[in-house]
Amino acid sequence: MPDALSVAKEIIDFLARLADERERAAVVMGVALVDESLEDALVKLLLPAKPNPAELFAPDRPVGSFGARIRLAYRLGLVDDEFCSVLSMLRRIRNDFAHSAETKTLKDQEHFSRVCQMKTYASTTGIWETLVEATRPFISSEILIDFIATIVVMVTCLKYLKGNLERIQLNNQASFKWNIV
Repeated sequence: MPDALSVAKEIIDFLARLADERERAAVVMGVALVDESLEDALVKLLLPAKPNPAELFAPDRPVGSFGARIRLAYRLGLVDDEFCSVLSMLRRIRNDFAHSAETKTLKDQEHFSRVCQMKTYASTTGIWETLVEATRPFISSEILIDFIATIVVMVTCLKYLKGNLERIQLNNQASFKWNIV
């Protein structure tokens, strides 16, 4: 399990990197960090692939998209309904920011309402207020602060999930060694 100090250091480094970015880059980078954290948890849980352990997660492979990873994590029971819902909202926001030639902002109505919904879930955690206060010196926009604090809560949860996961060990699997009569 990761220790709190290493997770805190990673979060501080992340906040420092975001301080120099515009909102669009902060959204894309933040969701990328959540996506990577989710993938790390899934990789730890699954049996290793031979010869390439990441073959399922390559962009053109079965679990190569953030959406596919979200669905797999939910179906495996790694995330609950609310966490899955926030992951899906993050994916929609990231896609809109990353795949649009128009200028997007979290203040746009569709994104603003998603961030407010995400905040209702993430703000129930014991670290929310501390994260918001830690983010304020770096970021002036309240909606971006809520977005970034949500990202940090989610990454923290996913890192602790990964630290508590054991590789899948099934009691049964199909085998030619079975004695079928």
